[in-house]
Amino acid sequence: MSDHTCDHFLFPDGAGGEAEPAGITCPADLLSTLRLSIRRPDDLGPTDVAPFITVSPEELTRRFDFSDDPSDFKWALATAQTYQRIGLDLWRREHPDVPLVYIEGTDSVAHLFGHLFRARGLAGELAAQQAKFGGAVEAMYRYADGIVGSYLAAMDDRTTLIVLSDHGSPWESCPTIRA
Repeated sequence: MSDHTCDHFLFPDGAGGEAEPAGITCPADLLSTLRLSIRRPDDLGPTDVAPFITVSPEELTRRFDFSDDPSDFKWALATAQTYQRIGLDLWRREHPDVPLVYIEGTDSVAHLFGHLFRARGLAGELAAQQAKFGGAVEAMYRYADGIVGSYLAAMDDRTTLIVLSDHGSPWESCPTIRA
Protein backbone atom coordinates (compact mmCIF):
# COMPACT_ATOMS: atom_id res chain seq x y z
CA MET A 1 0.00 0.00 0.00
CA SER A 2 1.46 3.34 -0.94
CA ASP A 3 1.02 6.73 0.67
CA HIS A 4 -1.25 7.57 -2.27
CA THR A 5 -3.97 5.59 -0.48
CA CYS A 6 -5.10 8.63 1.53
CA ASP A 7 -5.63 12.22 0.50
CA HIS A 8 -2.31 14.02 0.46
CA PHE A 9 -1.40 17.63 -0.20
CA LEU A 10 0.95 16.51 -2.99
CA PHE A 11 -1.56 14.18 -4.66
CA PRO A 12 -5.07 14.83 -3.33
CA ASP A 13 -6.83 12.04 -5.21
CA GLY A 14 -6.11 9.01 -3.07
CA ALA A 15 -8.23 5.87 -3.03
CA GLY A 16 -11.76 6.93 -3.76
CA GLY A 17 -10.72 10.28 -5.19
CA GLU A 18 -11.94 11.59 -8.51
CA ALA A 19 -8.87 10.36 -10.41
CA GLU A 20 -7.76 7.36 -8.37
CA PRO A 21 -4.10 6.70 -9.20
CA ALA A 22 -3.06 3.25 -10.38
CA GLY A 23 -0.71 1.16 -8.26
CA ILE A 24 -1.98 2.25 -4.84
CA THR A 25 -1.68 -1.32 -3.58
CA CYS A 26 0.14 -4.43 -4.66
CA PRO A 27 -1.59 -6.59 -5.56
CA ALA A 28 -4.12 -4.13 -7.01
CA ASP A 29 -7.16 -6.01 -5.67
CA LEU A 30 -5.92 -5.50 -2.08
CA LEU A 31 -7.39 -2.00 -2.25
CA SER A 32 -10.93 -3.36 -2.19
CA THR A 33 -10.15 -5.07 1.15
CA LEU A 34 -8.58 -1.94 2.62
CA ARG A 35 -11.24 0.61 1.64
CA LEU A 36 -13.24 0.13 4.85
CA SER A 37 -10.18 1.16 6.90
CA ILE A 38 -9.60 4.41 5.01
CA ARG A 39 -10.63 7.53 6.92
CA ARG A 40 -11.12 10.82 5.16
CA PRO A 41 -10.77 14.24 6.79
CA ASP A 42 -14.51 14.78 6.48
CA ASP A 43 -15.09 11.55 8.46
CA LEU A 44 -13.71 13.25 11.57
CA GLY A 45 -15.93 15.18 13.92
CA PRO A 46 -15.59 17.17 17.12
CA THR A 47 -14.97 14.12 19.32
CA ASP A 48 -12.12 12.94 17.06
CA VAL A 49 -10.25 16.24 17.03
CA ALA A 50 -11.00 17.47 20.57
CA PRO A 51 -7.85 15.88 22.10
CA PHE A 52 -5.72 17.80 19.57
CA ILE A 53 -7.25 21.14 18.56
CA THR A 54 -9.89 23.58 19.81
CA VAL A 55 -12.05 24.81 16.94
CA SER A 56 -15.72 25.62 16.53
CA PRO A 57 -18.19 23.12 15.06
CA GLU A 58 -18.59 25.48 12.10
CA GLU A 59 -14.87 25.30 11.36
CA LEU A 60 -15.01 21.51 11.43
CA THR A 61 -17.93 21.30 9.01
CA ARG A 62 -16.35 23.44 6.30
CA ARG A 63 -15.68 21.61 3.06
CA PHE A 64 -12.24 19.99 3.04
CA ASP A 65 -9.56 22.29 1.64
CA PHE A 66 -5.79 22.04 2.07
CA SER A 67 -5.62 25.84 2.57
CA ASP A 68 -7.76 25.56 5.74
CA ASP A 69 -6.04 24.84 9.08
CA PRO A 70 -8.78 22.60 10.54
CA SER A 71 -8.85 20.66 7.24
CA ASP A 72 -5.08 20.28 7.31
CA PHE A 73 -5.22 18.88 10.82
CA LYS A 74 -8.11 16.55 10.03
CA TRP A 75 -6.16 15.29 7.01
CA ALA A 76 -3.08 14.51 9.15
CA LEU A 77 -5.16 12.71 11.79
CA ALA A 78 -7.31 10.77 9.29
CA THR A 79 -4.18 9.65 7.47
CA ALA A 80 -2.47 8.52 10.70
CA GLN A 81 -5.58 6.60 11.73
CA THR A 82 -5.86 4.99 8.29
CA TYR A 83 -2.28 3.77 8.13
CA GLN A 84 -2.42 2.52 11.72
CA ARG A 85 -5.58 0.52 10.97
CA ILE A 86 -4.37 -0.86 7.66
CA GLY A 87 -0.87 -1.63 8.94
CA LEU A 88 -2.17 -3.56 11.93
CA ASP A 89 -4.78 -5.36 9.85
CA LEU A 90 -2.19 -6.47 7.28
CA TRP A 91 0.22 -7.40 10.08
CA ARG A 92 -2.35 -9.69 11.66
CA ARG A 93 -3.75 -11.19 8.43
CA GLU A 94 -0.71 -11.44 6.18
CA HIS A 95 2.16 -11.83 8.69
CA PRO A 96 4.70 -10.07 6.43
CA ASP A 97 8.40 -10.61 7.07
CA VAL A 98 9.16 -6.87 6.94
CA PRO A 99 6.15 -4.59 7.32
CA LEU A 100 6.83 -0.89 6.89
CA VAL A 101 4.27 1.64 8.14
CA TYR A 102 4.54 5.37 7.60
CA ILE A 103 2.71 7.59 10.09
CA GLU A 104 3.03 11.10 8.70
CA GLY A 105 0.96 12.87 11.35
CA THR A 106 3.82 14.00 13.59
CA ASP A 107 5.79 15.50 10.71
CA SER A 108 2.83 17.23 9.09
CA VAL A 109 1.39 18.63 12.31
CA ALA A 110 4.84 19.92 13.37
CA HIS A 111 5.25 21.67 10.02
CA LEU A 112 1.73 23.10 10.18
CA PHE A 113 1.58 24.17 13.83
CA GLY A 114 5.08 23.85 15.31
CA HIS A 115 5.50 27.61 15.38
CA LEU A 116 2.65 27.76 17.92
CA PHE A 117 3.87 25.00 20.24
CA ARG A 118 4.84 26.44 23.62
CA ALA A 119 5.51 29.83 22.00
CA ARG A 120 5.30 32.74 24.42
CA GLY A 121 4.10 36.26 23.89
CA LEU A 122 2.09 35.71 20.74
CA ALA A 123 -0.46 38.39 19.88
CA GLY A 124 -3.19 38.99 17.36
CA GLU A 125 -3.74 36.33 14.72
CA LEU A 126 -0.90 34.13 16.01
CA ALA A 127 -2.40 34.15 19.53
CA ALA A 128 -5.77 33.16 18.06
CA GLN A 129 -4.11 30.39 16.05
CA GLN A 130 -2.28 29.20 19.15
CA ALA A 131 -5.52 29.00 21.11
CA LYS A 132 -6.87 26.64 18.45
CA PHE A 133 -3.80 24.65 17.39
CA GLY A 134 -1.11 25.25 20.04
CA GLY A 135 -1.53 21.78 21.57
CA ALA A 136 -1.69 19.88 18.28
CA VAL A 137 2.01 18.98 18.03
CA GLU A 138 2.33 17.54 21.51
CA ALA A 139 -1.02 15.73 21.23
CA MET A 140 -0.03 14.20 17.89
CA TYR A 141 3.21 12.89 19.41
CA ARG A 142 1.17 11.31 22.23
CA TYR A 143 -1.11 9.81 19.59
CA ALA A 144 1.90 8.46 17.66
CA ASP A 145 3.19 6.91 20.90
CA GLY A 146 -0.16 5.13 21.11
CA ILE A 147 0.25 3.88 17.56
CA VAL A 148 3.67 2.46 18.45
CA GLY A 149 2.06 0.88 21.50
CA SER A 150 -0.57 -0.80 19.33
CA TYR A 151 2.19 -2.38 17.26
CA LEU A 152 4.07 -3.46 20.38
CA ALA A 153 0.89 -5.10 21.67
CA ALA A 154 0.49 -6.99 18.38
CA MET A 155 4.11 -8.22 18.31
CA ASP A 156 5.47 -11.49 19.58
CA ASP A 157 8.82 -11.93 21.31
CA ARG A 158 10.52 -12.83 18.00
CA THR A 159 9.68 -9.48 16.42
CA THR A 160 11.82 -6.36 16.40
CA LEU A 161 10.19 -2.94 16.05
CA ILE A 162 12.29 -0.16 14.56
CA VAL A 163 10.97 3.41 14.73
CA LEU A 164 12.45 5.94 12.33
CA SER A 165 11.94 9.63 11.70
CA ASP A 166 12.51 11.44 8.43
CA HIS A 167 13.91 14.37 10.44
CA GLY A 168 15.86 12.49 13.07
CA SER A 169 13.94 13.83 16.06
CA PRO A 170 10.89 15.93 16.86
CA TRP A 171 13.17 18.77 17.92
CA GLU A 172 14.68 18.99 14.48
CA SER A 173 11.35 19.42 12.67
CA CYS A 174 9.93 21.74 15.34
CA PRO A 175 12.62 24.05 16.66
CA THR A 176 10.34 25.51 19.35
CA ILE A 177 10.19 22.20 21.23
CA ARG A 178 12.56 22.10 24.17
CA ALA A 179 13.59 18.87 25.87
